[in-house]
Amino acid sequence: MMQPTLKTHCEWIVDDIKKKFPGQKVSLLYQTKGPAENNAYTYITDAPADNIHYKYLSCNTMPKKENFNMVVDLGKPNILIVSILDIGFADSLLHELATGYPGTHFEIYGMPSWISISDLRKAGTFPNLTVNITTPFTIDPASATGEYVKKMYKKDYSGKISESVYRGYETMFWYANLLKQYGTHFTEKYSAPPPAPFTQFDIQPARDKNNHILYYENKHIFLSTYEDGVYKAK
Repeated sequence: MMQPTLKTHCEWIVDDIKKKFPGQKVSLLYQTKGPAENNAYTYITDAPADNIHYKYLSCNTMPKKENFNMVVDLGKPNILIVSILDIGFADSLLHELATGYPGTHFEIYGMPSWISISDLRKAGTFPNLTVNITTPFTIDPASATGEYVKKMYKKDYSGKISESVYRGYETMFWYANLLKQYGTHFTEKYSAPPPAPFTQFDIQPARDKNNHILYYENKHIFLSTYEDGVYKAK
């Protein structure tokens, strides 16, 4: 599985907060009205968080100002995890925080689906929010490899090249190199993989309770950060 599971994303978020903000209070804004949102909430609350102190706010409907006030420290930086995958609802919630608390800065960790929220790329929309989104891939179409893939795609196909083309090329390139170097037992060499054209992969086995391997999953996560329309990748 080259696409990390939602569980992996949620556990990575908790781990990143533990490292960057040890001992600080964290507000968890969550939904439980659908299977995906309920899973995200469970994955976050089940993740080891010995030095994180959560304040909880249910967001099955848009909270009112008095509800937000229960988890927001006015005038101080606030750390929020928002385990809501619905990008329309998430966008509205970000607007509520930005306009309702203009003098308060929020460090927000959102879900991977948020990468589609266009308002994050608009300067002046969320001036007091730093929005962090976990992503499984990082693609640079302007790189030498990116330009090559684009050139070859346009040579054989029509239409605009999509991200899935770059990701498909990269996955095939990466596994072909493993097969070429190590043969059919390349899974034993995941600890020292060849470089990928764009992305760094970290393939780890997922095991059942009897320690049997169920599947292999890419555990590497990138962090995309948006601050007042400016994008940074880590």
